Amino acid sequence: EQSEQPRALAAVVRLPHPRFEAREPDPRVRLVRGATLIALATEDFSDPDSATEAKRLMREVLDHYLDSRHIFSRRVVRDMQAIDGEGQDS
Repeated sequence: EQSEQPRALAAVVRLPHPRFEAREPDPRVRLVRGATLIALATEDFSDPDSATEAKRLMREVLDHYLDSRHIFSRRVVRDMQAIDGEGQDS
């Protein structure tokens, strides 16, 4: 029975795996607060800091997927509003 005890302890005490050791964050990667991730998940942007950070994060995600190409969503919305405004004047 004494030989069983050290094995049980060895199963409980594990050394950290080298891949999972704590290290300084990569300066090229921006950290995102948990509050911002929750705000994104719940679509609640009442906290100004979370709203600003979520906006920055979404821009970075879009930039990644667009491969640094520009999108002109503001121009498209402005043009659509102008078209709607012209239709209402007639």
